[in-house]
Amino acid sequence: MNEMKKVILTMVVAALATSGMAQSDCGELLDANQDGLIGVEDLMNLLSHFGDSDFDFDGVFDSVDDCVGEYDECGVCNGAGIPEGYCDCGVIIDALGICGGDCAEDYDNDGVCDQFMGPCLGQTEFFYEGYNYNLIEINNRCWFAENLRSPTLSNGDTIQDELSQSEWNALTTPGRTTYGYGDTWVYSGSNDVESNLENYGQLYNGYAVITEQVCPIDFHVPSIQEWEELFEENLLTHLKASPEDTPSWNGTNESGMSLAAGGYRGSSGYAGESVNTRFWTGNGTNRFTITETSYYLDSRPSYYGCYIRCIKDSE
Repeated sequence: MNEMKKVILTMVVAALATSGMAQSDCGELLDANQDGLIGVEDLMNLLSHFGDSDFDFDGVFDSVDDCVGEYDECGVCNGAGIPEGYCDCGVIIDALGICGGDCAEDYDNDGVCDQFMGPCLGQTEFFYEGYNYNLIEINNRCWFAENLRSPTLSNGDTIQDELSQSEWNALTTPGRTTYGYGDTWVYSGSNDVESNLENYGQLYNGYAVITEQVCPIDFHVPSIQEWEELFEENLLTHLKASPEDTPSWNGTNESGMSLAAGGYRGSSGYAGESVNTRFWTGNGTNRFTITETSYYLDSRPSYYGCYIRCIKDSE
């Protein structure tokens, strides 16, 4: 049926291009309102017979269109563009009018900063590829307080998604998935992909990590040392979500990091959801596994799927 729709749409678009010309026999069939022209009303009428429409006239049926309308410059469907107070989709203007500057206040307006921002430059959120990530300052570093879910690398290249298990295992380029997606085993937890995406973000293979472009510009995947410093200077229970959080775990979340047991994707399916979670380090081979009671570092092939927490570059 989809192929039939494509053929019909192609025919109608071609007919619209000559709508000011005399009607042919084919044109008479397409001219549903009998006004002598093949126009928008005729197009919508024809599509409605096949249970679909193309209200934004982009050549993609609305039922499979990611955005019925237009993407703004920040990649949001029908969005308002760059937010007020920002010089870019995710970069604020500081108190001195500097794009991405670190001045919080210039009380006497003398052009000299009176109060500097912290490592997150005064931001509590970071907008990236259509999603607002919460930011948290820990040990004078700025971390994403949520797992990454970006569909692209920072250079704009798409990260491949919707892969079967065999395709996932064979992939040697950047890939992503949501816990439970595909024709594969879910050894523990839920296969509710929509809920898992909302709760845990996406899993990425190591090939996405080693591009060094999976996080936004000015952010990166934490190194082994940066993860170890986080664990050494914070009680594990303070980093984990509490029973009152959504998603919940067995921590107190005093840090605001909200680490949750989102599991991972291995060579034969998904496992660990509600039991553990695994995060890549910056080399795309080593990963930290966090369990209900401990954490440890190990290594796995780059086709494994683990979560990513981005951390802001230090100066």
